[in-house]
Amino acid sequence: MFGVPHAARDPGEGRPQDMEPVQHGLCFKCHPEKRGPWVYEHSAVKVEGCGICHVPHGSPNRFLLTTRDIRRTCIQCHGQHHFNTPQQSCVNCHTQIHGSNFSRRFFQ
Repeated sequence: MFGVPHAARDPGEGRPQDMEPVQHGLCFKCHPEKRGPWVYEHSAVKVEGCGICHVPHGSPNRFLLTTRDIRRTCIQCHGQHHFNTPQQSCVNCHTQIHGSNFSRRFFQ
């Protein structure tokens, strides 16, 4: 089905556009460690799907993010919380961003 994962040449290549990747488990076929199960699930993954933060068919950004830096990706939903400097990243503290079995705030 996927000739080149994360690098489809045609926007329609790879999966039907109306198919939600998380509901159908497409992302988790190659990334099972992101599925969980988690005691504390990140609602963005559960409700919105992987595409709320990631561009599954390729992105020039690190980790295939929708924005250039991870902080901006987080701010889209969470607003600007606890930032002392503009360079501080959410994942400096919130290391388990896909889900956690230990902390509802996704700490280690």
